[in-house]
Amino acid sequence: MLAFLDIHDWSVGIDFSGAPDLSSRWLGYTASHARQGGPDASADIVAEVELVPGWINKEHRKGEEESSTDRIALSTPVIRGELHRTEAGYRGRIKAKGDDIETLDGIASLLLAILAEEKGQIVLHSSAVAKDGLAWMFVGDGGAGKTTIAVELNGGRTPLSVDRTLVAFEEDGTAIAHSTPFGDRNKDLPGPGQAKIAGIFFIEQADVHQVLPVSPWDATRLLLAQTIAPTRAQATVQKVMDAVGKLVDLDCCHRLRFRKDDGFWPLIDEALAK
Repeated sequence: MLAFLDIHDWSVGIDFSGAPDLSSRWLGYTASHARQGGPDASADIVAEVELVPGWINKEHRKGEEESSTDRIALSTPVIRGELHRTEAGYRGRIKAKGDDIETLDGIASLLLAILAEEKGQIVLHSSAVAKDGLAWMFVGDGGAGKTTIAVELNGGRTPLSVDRTLVAFEEDGTAIAHSTPFGDRNKDLPGPGQAKIAGIFFIEQADVHQVLPVSPWDATRLLLAQTIAPTRAQATVQKVMDAVGKLVDLDCCHRLRFRKDDGFWPLIDEALAK
């Protein structure tokens, strides 16, 4: 079975014919972004995926994988693969440890990040909500509260994404948050969307609500730590750095300490108005 996720102006294809039950469940919750197609369907990147529970990539040696403009090598303890540029886009194969939806989420977001790197955009571990054409992004590790803010504490704003967000830049430098379906199982999100980024918040659960300033240096460090950057080619690394720099230059990054109610929104509005 071939599934295609249409996000922003790009199409990401995954061939996971070896796991039909799992792929059907995954397609079910990505339905707002997904379509099915045959082997000749158009896509910017397509990978044939083999899922193997318990497998470990014993060939992995950190830092040894090499990529170029025509070939992308992927190697982690739980993933091994290779993609080649063709006239139709990137094509290749990936072997991964796992047999669950989270594994497919990770592979799909990895492929999206490869496209983003090439085009000078980034995929961030973040949730995002939108209202009146503006987006607020909440960046953090797993368990930090990204989904909780987007779904339960959004203050009447619309969830765009709950775990990973594509950030793309328009020709005039405007930064746009694009929704993705990753991690939105049973969250009943409204579907694809995009909005201009108004603020970026590095989140931490606490006993009080606080919005605190963050230096450009710390903002750069924290954004890089949460950017999905799958390749090591010098050209793409520079593009990722440039994209993070553009976000920092917007001067809209803050720390958010919050407890589990939506009382932090007035503090966010106040911080962004300064």
